[in-house]
Amino acid sequence: MIYLKDATKEISDIIEKYMPELKRKYRQVDYSNSDEGLSLTCTSDNRDSIKLQVKPDDSRRIIDIPQSNREYQKQGGHKALFKQFDRHNPDAWKIELKMTFSGSTSEIAFSGSENNWNASDFEKNFVDNFSRFL
Repeated sequence: MIYLKDATKEISDIIEKYMPELKRKYRQVDYSNSDEGLSLTCTSDNRDSIKLQVKPDDSRRIIDIPQSNREYQKQGGHKALFKQFDRHNPDAWKIELKMTFSGSTSEIAFSGSENNWNASDFEKNFVDNFSRFL
């Protein structure tokens, strides 16, 4: 397992490596980085954009405990609650890649989390996605 802070450092190093190329290919490149994650948004001349975010996965970090029987039933009962407990990880993080093309936004599958992190796979996917989107 890799923590968000460590993965952010590795991802930041990869992004910095390709930053000169990104700045040549895209009209605007917005990049921010912290221990709590990072964000990279690249916008083309025709205002299409691709956005990479590495951030905490609150759906797995926070357990939503029902406060009443009605909430318990609404959330799906004991099976849904046990599923939340099984998925719970206070160190959970994820990578999101979203592309806006001609006004519509779609999410692109991009592997990477605390359990399946591989820097070389990330770099390959990063180069493939950001070079393809032109």
